[in-house]
Amino acid sequence: MWEERRVDAESLKALAGFLPKFEAPGFEFGSWESGWFSPSQEALDFISACYESGWMKPDFDWPAWAGTDEASRLRDDPAAIENATPEQLSRILTVMVRQDRFVEGSLGGHFESGLIVRIVRRIANLAEVMPNE
Repeated sequence: MWEERRVDAESLKALAGFLPKFEAPGFEFGSWESGWFSPSQEALDFISACYESGWMKPDFDWPAWAGTDEASRLRDDPAAIENATPEQLSRILTVMVRQDRFVEGSLGGHFESGLIVRIVRRIANLAEVMPNE
C-alpha cells in the first residue's frame, strides 16, 4: 500500500538544490560510452539524494503504477507536473530511478526530455512556500 508522502522543508531542499546545476547551459546528465550510459557525478548525487531524503519508496509497486493513466499524464504532460502533489512527485521519481536499473539510460532520457528538470522545478517551488520548521 502506498503511504502518503510526508514533506518537510529539508526533503524539498535536498532535491531543489539541483535545479541550478540541471538548468545550467551545457549541463550533461551523462553520456553514452561503448553501449552503456555513464551518469555524471551530479546525476549520481541526485539519485543518492532521492534515496537519502526519503523520495524513494521501497514498498511501492512502481511497475504497476507506471502503467496507470496518472503516471502517463505526469510523464507526458508538462502541465501535470506543475500541479503535482509531493506524493505524485515521489511516485514518478521512484518509477524513473528504479526503472533505470532495468532500462539502460532511461534516466538520462528523462533528463533530455525535460521531465527531471520539471520535477525538480516543482519541488523547488514547493520548497519556496514550505515554512521552515
